[in-house]
Formats: sequence, C-alpha cells, structure tokens
Amino acid sequence: MAEERPTRRPPQAEHRESAKLRINRALNQGGPIGHAFGSRFGIVAMLFTRTESFIRDQCDVADDWVNIVAAGASAGALYRIASGPRSMIVAGILGGVLSGAAVAGKPMLQRFAPKLSARLDYLL
Repeated sequence: MAEERPTRRPPQAEHRESAKLRINRALNQGGPIGHAFGSRFGIVAMLFTRTESFIRDQCDVADDWVNIVAAGASAGALYRIASGPRSMIVAGILGGVLSGAAVAGKPMLQRFAPKLSARLDYLL
C-alpha cells in the first residue's frame, strides 16, 4: 500500500491571537508576492503600450482590433524572449488571445454594464 503524504498547510494562527495580529501576518506574507506580480504586470503593460504605438505608427491605419491583438502577441513574446523560443511562442499566443478576448468583451461590457464601460473607455 502506498504511503499517504501529509498535506502542507499554511501557518496556523495562534489560539489566542488577536484579529490585528492575524491581519498583520496576512499582509506580511502577501506583500512580496503582490510586489512581484505588480512588477510583472507593469512590465507587460509597458511592452503592450509601446508595441501598440509602434504598430499604429507603422501601419497608418485607424485603431482596429488587429493592432491590439498584434500588440498583445508581441508583448507576450517580448516578455518571454529570454526563456527560449517555445516559451516565447506560448507567451505570444497567450498575449494575443487575452488581448483579443478584451477586444471581444468590450461590446458585451457596453451592453450589460454601461456605467462600468464608461469608466473603462480609456483602456481599449
């Protein structure tokens, strides 16, 4: 019979620990993770905006969904360029799909949540 591995659990709060200490512990553990993800998203956003501007300047066409999808694919590929060709291709496809989903979801958002759409108009 195979031996069952014990499940790994996050550190448990002390029995008589106050809510303030529990919140402090959660914030201390979440800070470095949030910082790392924030930095990564910032880099991808910068790559996306720069590639979209470059594509728009080179094509001399109005903003359309093709520019946005191409910028998403380029940003994903550029972000993972140092990890090798396979990782770069996967990230490029993922970036194109996600930016295409954002473009496709915009009309639905305008229809079902017009107030939220008006606040997010500057994004797409």
